[in-house]
Amino acid sequence: MVIVHRRWFGFVLFAALLLPGVQAAWRDPPAAAQPGKTPAPVVASVNGQEITEAELLDRVRGELLKLESQLYEVKRQGVEDLISQYLLEEAAKARNLTPGDLLQVEVEGKVGEVTPKEAEDFYNANRARIRKPLEEVREQVVQYLRQNKLSDARRAYLGKLREQAQVKVYLKPPLIEVSVADAPLKGSPDAPITIIEFSDFQCPFCKRVLPVLTQLLEQYAGKVKLAFRDFPLANIHPQAQKAAEAAHCAGEQGKYWEYHDLLFERQETLPTANLVEYAQGLGLNSQVFQTCLESSKYKAKVERNHADGIKAGITGTPAFFINGRPISGAQPLETFKAIIDEELGRQGS
Repeated sequence: MVIVHRRWFGFVLFAALLLPGVQAAWRDPPAAAQPGKTPAPVVASVNGQEITEAELLDRVRGELLKLESQLYEVKRQGVEDLISQYLLEEAAKARNLTPGDLLQVEVEGKVGEVTPKEAEDFYNANRARIRKPLEEVREQVVQYLRQNKLSDARRAYLGKLREQAQVKVYLKPPLIEVSVADAPLKGSPDAPITIIEFSDFQCPFCKRVLPVLTQLLEQYAGKVKLAFRDFPLANIHPQAQKAAEAAHCAGEQGKYWEYHDLLFERQETLPTANLVEYAQGLGLNSQVFQTCLESSKYKAKVERNHADGIKAGITGTPAFFINGRPISGAQPLETFKAIIDEELGRQGS
């Protein structure tokens, strides 16, 4: 059965009306700047000074991007629900059963009861949160575990039905255009999947996701490339800006990624005074490196990266775009793989 979530109804109606026009607006230059087009509509004026719709969209770009992503997730879940419903109805019809009876036979009838040991193991693992004696909450624990078993079994059965069917999804995810021009790259330049990372060298979550990115580049060798762009959060990480500049100075001597890794490895001891020392440890020409760093040669580049991240709707780090599809935070490997596999399938790779 397809479930309509009431709390999403107002949002979906609003977003469906607003976002189609907005999407085109933030990917193109303001209308006033394009020859042959009329000036952008005026949405307000202050003492005769006009505020255009283009200015408005530029100001609220980040929030609109979030709304478009949320709208896509609502639609995507709806499509998945409809696919499951159709597969279930077809399977039930083939066996002269109702969908409910089919689930009873294939799911509920095959899920075993929750054993006392399973209940006790769950209770012991969550004792600190439950804070009540086992006998007092045993029934609730058993019901919770039973529902989990049923949900897992139903998901597995529907997955089996889907594997046996020909299912194609044409719903397109929202894409955000972010340039990789002049960004350090890791992986094959010809790889069909581009992961753009916006990161901060003092951000602990950025450090935490590094092993995941390493695994992706290994598992999808030749299919995935990683571009690194700076997004220093200067208000909470005062050393991040200079560390980003230092990495680009190391890049002049062919050691960008080695310096990148070293900065994250020594994240807890990242005062600016150590940046030249790190370069020496990597065998760089320390005088050339120091001259580059002290001249603030890459200050503007780091600031441009940050500004581009703001325009793309980024508010924190780490943030990623996989072929234009946004991911926020230090997500697990499976989250990245799901999108990469979907994009490879979309390209027929």
